[in-house]
Amino acid sequence: MKRRIVSMLLVLCMLMPVLPIQALAEATQNTEISAVSEAAQNPFSDVSETDWFYESVLYAFQNGLFNGVGENSFLPEGSMTRAMFVTVMGRIAEINPDDHKGAQEFSDVPAESWYAPYVKWAKTEGITLGVGNGRFDPDGLLTREQIAVFIVRFFDTFGIPYPEATVTSTPKDLDSVSDYAVEAVLKLWSCGIFQGVGNGNFNPGSNVTRAEVAALCKRIDEIVEKWFVEAVTEEPSISPTVIPEPSPAAKPRDNATRDDEDDTVIYLVTFMDGDRVIGRYSARSGYPLSNIPSASSTAKDGYIFAGWFTDKDCTVPFYTDDPVTSDRIVYAKYEEIIKEELNITSFSLFDQSSDLSFEIQRISDNAEDINSSTVLTVMDGTDPVELDITDGGNGNFIVKAKGGFREGSSYRLTLGDGYIFKDKAESVRTANFTIKKEQVYSLVMNNDIIYIQDTDEISYKIGTSDPVDILKPELLSGETGEKVTGTFEYENAGDLNANDILCIYEKTHPGNRDYVNNDYSDDAEVYVEVVSVSGNTVTFRSLDESDTEKIVFIPDTIPFKVAELPNGYSGTVSAANVDNDARIAMKLNENPEVEYL
Repeated sequence: MKRRIVSMLLVLCMLMPVLPIQALAEATQNTEISAVSEAAQNPFSDVSETDWFYESVLYAFQNGLFNGVGENSFLPEGSMTRAMFVTVMGRIAEINPDDHKGAQEFSDVPAESWYAPYVKWAKTEGITLGVGNGRFDPDGLLTREQIAVFIVRFFDTFGIPYPEATVTSTPKDLDSVSDYAVEAVLKLWSCGIFQGVGNGNFNPGSNVTRAEVAALCKRIDEIVEKWFVEAVTEEPSISPTVIPEPSPAAKPRDNATRDDEDDTVIYLVTFMDGDRVIGRYSARSGYPLSNIPSASSTAKDGYIFAGWFTDKDCTVPFYTDDPVTSDRIVYAKYEEIIKEELNITSFSLFDQSSDLSFEIQRISDNAEDINSSTVLTVMDGTDPVELDITDGGNGNFIVKAKGGFREGSSYRLTLGDGYIFKDKAESVRTANFTIKKEQVYSLVMNNDIIYIQDTDEISYKIGTSDPVDILKPELLSGETGEKVTGTFEYENAGDLNANDILCIYEKTHPGNRDYVNNDYSDDAEVYVEVVSVSGNTVTFRSLDESDTEKIVFIPDTIPFKVAELPNGYSGTVSAANVDNDARIAMKLNENPEVEYL
């Protein structure tokens, strides 16, 4: 079969949401087909120009549908096996065998056999279901009625239209056609794809010959090609094919197409979007569909696919995992995507400098005064700030805080009607912002701490361990949580007393350290408590969380009773007015020490 040109493929992809045959999505074919009689030389010694099947055999050979049976023989009167025919159908569809390799569902189809990919493809597409008991019978000879079922299933699965029905008669031996094949035989008989044997009979049980298959495949391939070309050349504006609802007077399908030689019933489900065919898929009676239209085939600009329904009004849902019990047409339901217009009314700024300012524009002559139309709200409960508004002329204003916004605070600036923030949409009337506050190391150490800088002459002994030159915090972490004890020799030990708090540091005095910009990981700093002093030997122990107040200055909390609160940030109260009831409630001792002015 000649390759179809890629440009035609691209056009088809735009016109048809689902490409019925995989090969038509990969292959191309020239639309001008030369007469077979003018093609390459006939390679078969048993096929001559006077034979009725001469052109059909050469067509099948030259288009790669099937070959001879020997070096130069075609064996036209030979029989066609089931494996041979599904291979021919796969070649008409131009499938890629590599896409269908692997484990087989049929026990009598070896995965490595030449026909295995084609059998697997035919099984997947519902073209064959086997002969029962998990068998395909690849070497079984095809009868005329069996091949009719194969062909109809191929056409219906991929939505290939049949030629116009021009034959009004029926086969004289129709009564001898098996029930499962009657519909298929009548379809192919009425449109001329399958013809009788000369006396008006169909001979359903006769084995089909290789010459007959060549003639059939030539007709089928030409129908597929014609359908493809028409689909490509069809103008996009032409209305899609309308699939009419079954007529109430139509004869019910009592016996759907059955698989080759068993009695399994196959039904066809057609998926529609209004009057457009999305795809057709088959299933065995009583089983769910094994394939359904893909998400890409149901995609529709501006709409969301909402499911399948058995009626055009989309009121009765169809579930694809339910068993299929009859031929049916189902319809896609779509819901329009409502595009809501996003109306942005505010913007946010974080960690701004305290001298932050805003450019405001008046856009309406009816706008109220800028001072009453600009409202600043403090969002964190800190004291309010006064705005400084400068008129820049031509309806432009600069808004900032007098003395600057407070560091660490958060604010909201809201504009009234007729004013906008410069370079912002008219709907944006609110600015939310925070003012950056530099991190400050404000920890106050206890004034009684004695600082000792480590020297090369000082070494430290912890327990029974060897002495170390540098005392590091990790040396004072006991596994049991108990305080660690150690000693060191110090020439000024006489200045120390029991219970003194020592800070032994390596390089930089803790009072001079910038903990915001440095971590001092290589500059040890350790706090210990003196246990005893004997000569130059100082015995110490580690501190824990319970000793925090020995290192850090924690101011006392002293509540006072007053008749009225002082104004501003300072005031004077009587030391005698300490509220001891409040101290007790705070679990603090009574009568704290108060320094008098």
